Parts: sequence; C-alpha cells; structure tokens
Amino acid sequence: MKNRFMALFALLMLFLVPQHMYAGEVNATVSNLDQDYQIQRFKIITNVSLRLFISSSGIAEMDVDLTAFQADKTSIVCNLQQYKDAGWTTLKTFSNSINSNDLNLFQTWAVAKGNNYRIEVHATAYLNGTSESTVQYYYADY
Repeated sequence: MKNRFMALFALLMLFLVPQHMYAGEVNATVSNLDQDYQIQRFKIITNVSLRLFISSSGIAEMDVDLTAFQADKTSIVCNLQQYKDAGWTTLKTFSNSINSNDLNLFQTWAVAKGNNYRIEVHATAYLNGTSESTVQYYYADY
C-alpha cells in the first residue's frame, strides 16, 4: 500500500512541478505591443526589434535594431508600405549596413491620413561567409 502511495505521489509531482526545456539555439524576437509577436530560432542573429509610430502630424517613424552574435557584417532593408488596392505598395525603401554585429536604422517619412501602413524589414547577418536572414512586419494605422 505504501509503495502504491509513493508511486502515485511521484506521478502527481511530475504533473505539478514545472518543467523547463532549453533549446540549443538563440532566439530572435520581434515584439509589437499591438500585435502578436513572433519568435524564431537563429544561430547568428540574436535580436531584431522594430517599431513603426505615426505621429498626429503624419510623420512615420521607423526604428529597427539588429543584433547578431559575432557577425562580420549586418544589414537592414526597411520598406515603408501602404495598403492600397488590396495589396501592399512600397512608398520608400531605407537601408543601412555595417561591418559590425549591432546595427540601428531610424528614419522618418510623411504619410497620408486614413490609410494602413506597415514596415517590411529584411534583416541579414553575415559570419564567416555564411548569412542568415529574416523578414518581419510591423503595422500601424493613421
């Protein structure tokens, strides 16, 4: 009887005690307070964060950060897009690259009221002749 009780108690503890699992790769996260966020696994890229803010005067601020683990070079291409005729149209493309593992791109652009906008960000990191890329989106209305 005591052995059954101990076995039942041990089984119950397996379900009640939180289990932690760890991945062998680094996570890259894109967080957006208004939307769902995405988590992807990368080996070179450690973080991509983006923000699109449109002021009351119609100035869109695009802020993108790319951090990579020991990268030789990082690059960002940021497309400011407007939803028009059932599709996304690129209004302006901004880009930046650097021979480093940490890169920021900050740009502003005037937009028209009454539209839906997004930034489409292509982030790439290079290390020892290999590259790793991701495409992320951030949406805003004005």
